[in-house]
Amino acid sequence: SMMKVIPAIKAVKFRHTPRTDMPALPRLSVGCIIGGRGRDHNLTGPNWTCDYCTILVDVRFLPGQTSEMIEEDIRAALELVKLDYPKLKYEIEHPPHAHYRAYRRTMPPMDVPHDAYIVQSVIKHYKELTKKDPKTVGTLLPLSYASNDTGHLAKAGIPCVIYGPGGSNG
Repeated sequence: SMMKVIPAIKAVKFRHTPRTDMPALPRLSVGCIIGGRGRDHNLTGPNWTCDYCTILVDVRFLPGQTSEMIEEDIRAALELVKLDYPKLKYEIEHPPHAHYRAYRRTMPPMDVPHDAYIVQSVIKHYKELTKKDPKTVGTLLPLSYASNDTGHLAKAGIPCVIYGPGGSNG
């Protein structure tokens, strides 16, 4: 029953090394629940008992974790549910099928050491142009919980940082 599955996956204890600069990670969100008749969720009437239910889940995770680790941790939680509900059957589809029109790409986490050349170069040139120190270098919450393409670039060996006006955070 999905009523047992959702609390179980929301309570997953992900394997990770906690970070004080990103205390809310890893975080899991059940963003969508679709219950209907069959895999295609034929919603011909409310009188049907759902035999198939889908949830779309988003997990934001830390450097050092992988999407494979996240899936293993979720799968372990689901196996515990199966101990009490042996008839439970589940599938994890990653990425989700295109017909859900959900985001289908894993956004890998990225971390750049403060002493990295690219970070120090941006700081140096910022100081030269503005004659002041940048207000923020490093994690900026809650914006640092969002995903972006720098994780893909870093994974490809391309040094990068996120830099911009930052509104009032400068």
